[in-house]
Amino acid sequence: WSCSPDWSFLAGWSRGNAVLWQKKRFSGDHTLEAYVGTKMDYKRETNTYLNQARQGYFAVTLCGDGKDPRSGYTGIYGYPDENGTPVSRAVILRNGEVVASTPVTARSWASNHRVWFFLQMEKRGNTINFTARDGGDTYQLSFTDARPMDDGIPALWTYDNAMTVARARLDFANTPVTRTDPQVV
Repeated sequence: WSCSPDWSFLAGWSRGNAVLWQKKRFSGDHTLEAYVGTKMDYKRETNTYLNQARQGYFAVTLCGDGKDPRSGYTGIYGYPDENGTPVSRAVILRNGEVVASTPVTARSWASNHRVWFFLQMEKRGNTINFTARDGGDTYQLSFTDARPMDDGIPALWTYDNAMTVARARLDFANTPVTRTDPQVV
């Protein structure tokens, strides 16, 4: 945060996907949780930086393919609605298709300044749970998959946005294995 230069966090931005992929493949039950925030400076573009559209699209993925962050199970806070209005809902995607959704109350940049968003994606058997907390409200979604995916690569990401990561934690039941697929550079 440039307003508090003594703080430093992992941060990044992209006009497309900005993704942090795990270096190992996980199977069975596992959970990815993270505290992320709106990056204070988004290319110094005031019209987009202060825009409400940049106050969301924070995502976590489990069972991903290591290439497309929308593969596997994905939980997104600030996903657009059916009309394309940004930061309208929290969703669970299964291979890019919305399988669970709830509306969210969009917040302004001023109300999100220095707020950490908590994201948690949990796979337990064939049940997928996603929790997003935006500093004031908590959104919880659940999806039971008739054909559950068992393994893949976790990711933390955003799309056409900037994101700051304060902390991330990955819990797992089975020992992860080293990826053998080519990793995205």
